[in-house]
Amino acid sequence: MAKSKTMSEILEIMRRLIKGQSLRAIQKETGSHRVTIRKVRKFAQHNGWLDTGKLPSEIVLYELWNGLKEDWKHPLDTWLDDFERWTKDGLTYVVMHQLIAKKYQCDESTVRRYVKKRFPDKPKPVITRTLIPGEIMDVDFGELGKVYDPCKKGSRKVWVFSARLRYSRKVYREECYNQKAHTFFEAHIRAFEYFGGVPEKVVPDNLKAAVIRASLEDPLINKSYLSLALHYGFLISPTLPYHPHHKGGVENDIRYIKRNFWPLFKEAERNRGHELPFADRLPSALSQWSSEVEKRIVKGTGRTVIEMFDEELPKLQEVPLDRWEQVSWSQCKVEQSWRIQSDKSFYSVPYAYIGKVVEVMNTDKIVRIFYNNSEIASHIKADRAWSNCIKEDHGPPNYAKYLQTTQAGLIQLAEKIGQSTKEVVKAILERKGSDGLKAARALLGLKEKFSQSRLEAACKRALFYKTPEYMSIKAILQGGLESLPLADEIAPTQNQAIYRFARSNNYFNN
Repeated sequence: MAKSKTMSEILEIMRRLIKGQSLRAIQKETGSHRVTIRKVRKFAQHNGWLDTGKLPSEIVLYELWNGLKEDWKHPLDTWLDDFERWTKDGLTYVVMHQLIAKKYQCDESTVRRYVKKRFPDKPKPVITRTLIPGEIMDVDFGELGKVYDPCKKGSRKVWVFSARLRYSRKVYREECYNQKAHTFFEAHIRAFEYFGGVPEKVVPDNLKAAVIRASLEDPLINKSYLSLALHYGFLISPTLPYHPHHKGGVENDIRYIKRNFWPLFKEAERNRGHELPFADRLPSALSQWSSEVEKRIVKGTGRTVIEMFDEELPKLQEVPLDRWEQVSWSQCKVEQSWRIQSDKSFYSVPYAYIGKVVEVMNTDKIVRIFYNNSEIASHIKADRAWSNCIKEDHGPPNYAKYLQTTQAGLIQLAEKIGQSTKEVVKAILERKGSDGLKAARALLGLKEKFSQSRLEAACKRALFYKTPEYMSIKAILQGGLESLPLADEIAPTQNQAIYRFARSNNYFNN
């Protein structure tokens, strides 16, 4: 008998059988299948109700019907224990069918119906979460599609960032053209400023900008994100792996944007003659749509988002007056050249750390390098890509001597003294007929007897008078001439003697 049939429906079929209705008539009027009607007729005949014309009560019918079901056994009941074990082990219906086919010939659908009937899924109770004002904000990215960027004269893929306060359902939304860490962090800051407060916790998805490695017990929080959290005073509560429902509110908001705002925006742009929506119209349209949907009554609350946010706002923490400085962290392996590559530039570390994995903190102005939470080096951030920021004291003991054996090394040493010294060394090395290594080394050695600043000034003077030679620069330093003004820096004196045949100052200007 069909599982959906109740005792009342069975009694109705019996009543019609007693009155002599045909199977076709009963099927037409009750909607019951003929197989079901035949089973009821057989059951009624077995108990003599069709002969007497009297119907049993529902209680008696229920007891007898269940007793009949217990007497009847399915052919697969022989392996009931096996099916129970397979179900607990999570085997699929296909696998169960393959295992039982060797013992009993049946199709896969028979196995599927049998298992579902004998071992039905137990409904899982749902516990409604208690929402606390100012406690949690969920954040996530969602892909929208492609837009046309008038500035770049081409199409771009666009995402939406959603930050949703769990209590009031107040949402900050903005369009994004990448999902990089910088974009993720800046969107947080703008969300806090939009709300006018900071929640106690932020629940991000398991994207790398927030969580480097997803874990149930101890997620490794991205240090940059942790720095942002410390500055604004919120706790990071990452979503458990494969549990997007833990932030179901923001997941629903992403779907809501895709199904409601995005089709409306695309259609509005299409009416303007744009098959691809224009990117410059997206921010204002998204902001206007967000303002409109906040006025709707939230299901199950009887209030609008605006009304609930007025209650939640006083519970939020204050936004710090100073904005968080963007910080990025990365891991690098120290090369044999005792350098690490970070943000398209090279930075030296003490050579003892060759082969070690270090952590690198980048800001807009400085690069700091750590090993086992201890700072081992710091550099001024390179002002151009692929620069080499090297400190001699990081190198092995023979590093300075090694640099003096090559032209590139000598130029590198000269550059640390000054630009003029570098140009003089390059001029010496470029002389034909000699590699200039000996003269260049001797020139750089002058900084030991004199100072680097004096050597740089002497080189500047030698370049001005076009005598970039070792002997010339040595003579300048020995005579102390590097401090004298150059010819173009000497101002004419008022008491200078005027000779009889001298030309006036403006004579050659005519």
